[in-house]
Amino acid sequence: MSALAHSIASRGTADRRFEAIVLDADGLDILETGAGTPSLRRLIESACGQGLELAIVSAEAIGSVDDRLRARPDGPGSLVMALDLGSEAYRVGPDGPQPLLRRGVSDTEDAALSRAAQLTAERLDARGLELTVISARRDRRAIELPPAPAPGDPSGSVSAPQPPAPGAPLADAGGGGLSEAMRIARGAALEAGLADVRVTAGATCVEIGLSDRSDSIAWVRDWLWGRGIAPAQTLLAGAGPWSSEPDGDGAAVWSGSGGSLLALLRDQIARRRRGELPVTTSDAGWTLTICSEDRHLQRVHEALLTLADGRLGTRGSALSRHSGRNPAVLMAGVYSGDGAESHLLAGPRWNELASGGPGPTRRVLDLHTGVLYEEGSGRDGPVQAALFSSLAQPGLAVLRARGAHADADRRTPLTPPPQARVDQGEERGITWMVVSGPPGSIAAAAASRGRGRGARAGLDRVAAYEGAADDTASWERAAARARRAHDAGHDALLAEHRSRWAARWDDADIVINGDPQLQPAIRFALF
Repeated sequence: MSALAHSIASRGTADRRFEAIVLDADGLDILETGAGTPSLRRLIESACGQGLELAIVSAEAIGSVDDRLRARPDGPGSLVMALDLGSEAYRVGPDGPQPLLRRGVSDTEDAALSRAAQLTAERLDARGLELTVISARRDRRAIELPPAPAPGDPSGSVSAPQPPAPGAPLADAGGGGLSEAMRIARGAALEAGLADVRVTAGATCVEIGLSDRSDSIAWVRDWLWGRGIAPAQTLLAGAGPWSSEPDGDGAAVWSGSGGSLLALLRDQIARRRRGELPVTTSDAGWTLTICSEDRHLQRVHEALLTLADGRLGTRGSALSRHSGRNPAVLMAGVYSGDGAESHLLAGPRWNELASGGPGPTRRVLDLHTGVLYEEGSGRDGPVQAALFSSLAQPGLAVLRARGAHADADRRTPLTPPPQARVDQGEERGITWMVVSGPPGSIAAAAASRGRGRGARAGLDRVAAYEGAADDTASWERAAARARRAHDAGHDALLAEHRSRWAARWDDADIVINGDPQLQPAIRFALF
């Protein structure tokens, strides 16, 4: 089990912010109990509105689940449902469920399922059992086993008060219980031509199918990965099939009730509203971690931790202002000087905090999402931050920090480069700054939002950039973009940014098997 994987007891809330929650609707019984009420519906819609990704897994079909839940979230987070034992999946928005997956069954597969069920029944019947094959669904067949005899009843009949003992008749007939019946069913399925089959057992039956709940979980994991969310950022909620199995992917498991689920969702919504930072993955194959404070390596680290979106590039300098740093923000195609003396023009800097101390203690670049995390010590306590240059909106930079003096940092969102020709001002809460080359110029506009006080103080900052190769860049356009981003909010910007990076990796990733040191190096080169 990963070092990040852990279980969370049933106490209503989790111990940190999660980016996604997977709900086992059947294990939590949220559709039958008091949790399946308008309160749950409103919380799901609110959580998605705060950027949380939610997935519901159930053995039931979409009509049954959606008719009772009726949630209609409008983003930026998503609500998806993986249903009907892995055979279908939906994304639910303001217009209701939209299909993302429907597992079809060919005539050949249908015939093979029937043949596998027949063979299984025949082989179990040879052991003296009377069996019934139930063919209620096209994508699976169930073989009903007879219940166990009641204690002390030689006739083999079952007395009503006694629950069935699964597999006992098979064991009496010389078999090994349900496990033996499942082994026989798997062999029959392979003989019938079903190489990829799911054999499961219930209290009174063995089922042969083309999918099961494990396929729902696998689909949800792939969906979340495609949204830029790692397993370590995911909470698995309920008594689903994952809760009793080793979970090697770093996901946390929460075992609570349908009623305490409401408290869990309220807690996750509150964490977002007060600006809590996401946790980063610890997967060494997707991260570059630097803990050294060696000033001699500082320029190297700044180069390695550079953030860029194809239009705007920000050197990965530490947020705190101290000697030895060499911060810079550059734009593609914008130069200063002529001929051999020309160089990229340095623009206003968005990635500085006045409240910083001597420097960071740990920095992690998440290659999968293009987010840089920093932990350090400020003058008045610890400082944490997450930064990214939006791949979804090139030229837009985003910072979230937690620590003392957030109010002071809110008032100085942009810093001019040294010895630059600068024009600056403020308009309706937007700070703007223009740096001129010539011939090029860079305009930046930034907006900040502060919250809380003391060590829990928080800061959200967005900065939009416009560049001109041989003219004066428009700070008005930059200000309009910064205002729209500020209104959208940090979590909406993060959701679209990491989704865009995940889509890029889906096209570009190269997987190296058997060489854990080469793998992150290859991904860093691609990044």
